Amino acid sequence: MSIPIGEHVEQICGVMESSLALCPDEPPGWRALATTVLDEHTAQLRRHARGPHPPWVALPILVHEAVGGEQRLQSAYCVAAAWELGNMAAAQLDAWQDQDTDGALWQQTGPGRAVNLSVGLIGLSFRTLSGLAEAELLPAPMVVELQQGFADTLLHMVAGQHADLGDDLDLEDYQAVTVAKTGSLFRLGSWSGAV
Repeated sequence: MSIPIGEHVEQICGVMESSLALCPDEPPGWRALATTVLDEHTAQLRRHARGPHPPWVALPILVHEAVGGEQRLQSAYCVAAAWELGNMAAAQLDAWQDQDTDGALWQQTGPGRAVNLSVGLIGLSFRTLSGLAEAELLPAPMVVELQQGFADTLLHMVAGQHADLGDDLDLEDYQAVTVAKTGSLFRLGSWSGAV
């Protein structure tokens, strides 16, 4: 029996929202900004889940179901939430570096706060993964494997973004950038859902 995409997205959004409890309250400010940004993002994901096409965040869950992983669905929700937190951070950093997105967070908060929030979201992504071992949802070696996959993806994306910031890119360069950035993120969503 397949669970509707909307229910999966609701579970993932719930994990993302509950992950904010891992963020420090003091000094004030960062957690409030993270909460505001995450509330807006999860509302958008929930709206998208009611549409004709599944949102990007469902990729790890769909792969997880495809490999018959119904027994560890809660762990897959945590992995998908960690993946989406990293995706949010990457999108915000890309918008600031490329300065090509109207209404981007950095335009609202200033680049310093947007970059700081993005770095925090990356940390929250990794912290969400480590919570899988703490809650005994996955064995520690599997969590370490997931964290390594996330870190390797981050490094590939950073290399792709570095090249993307260059001025002299030809078609082959753009292909390599796309493979390193979006391709790596897509690969991570598929691989992590299978793990």
